[in-house]
Amino acid sequence: MGKAVVVSGGEIERDFLKELVKTTDIVVGADVGGEICLKFGIIPDVVVGDMDSIVQRTRKVLSGMGCEFKEFPKSKDKTDTLLAVEEAVNRIGHGEIFVVGALGKRIDHTLANLELLYPLRWEGVRVSIVDEKTRIFGFSGRCEISGRRGDTLSLFALWGPAKGVRSTGLKYPVGGIVFLPDFPIGVSNELVSEEASIEVDGSLLLVHYFSRQR
Repeated sequence: MGKAVVVSGGEIERDFLKELVKTTDIVVGADVGGEICLKFGIIPDVVVGDMDSIVQRTRKVLSGMGCEFKEFPKSKDKTDTLLAVEEAVNRIGHGEIFVVGALGKRIDHTLANLELLYPLRWEGVRVSIVDEKTRIFGFSGRCEISGRRGDTLSLFALWGPAKGVRSTGLKYPVGGIVFLPDFPIGVSNELVSEEASIEVDGSLLLVHYFSRQR
């Protein structure tokens, strides 16, 4: 099982990315994500996208250092970040993908990136959006959360009603209720121990974990 980092174009903390890359097998840049990698001294394995945001000099430098480029038309149905996640999935097969730079000032891009976390799309691969304090992912069935007491955990029924949601290890226990897309009842719960669990019956949930410490 492999691990990959997808570097998108949003805000990224340099030291966090450099440490994350050390724990993974491949790095995929999503268009301008290749620019960010080079700025941070990271050479991606491949950069994918329509290349409308990465400058020619960066392409030349990265190509000379062994980075592959896969260019797509500017008029396309998929975002550059989606193309990058698909490339990472194709390369690692089964495993885990961390998407960085997926949250930022463009709310439409942020929403599109959250949709990438739909867990049924990526069979055998767990896709998460991460930064130095945040981890966001989708799941079905049971989910174990490791963290610190007082860290924030929020749950969202992003993909439709979520039935039979249950929890352990949270300040506000959840006991078999239904989460709905139009009522954010799962916002700002807290861990009361270093381990928590969430279960949902045959539905999907989005998890937003926020560490209060670095």
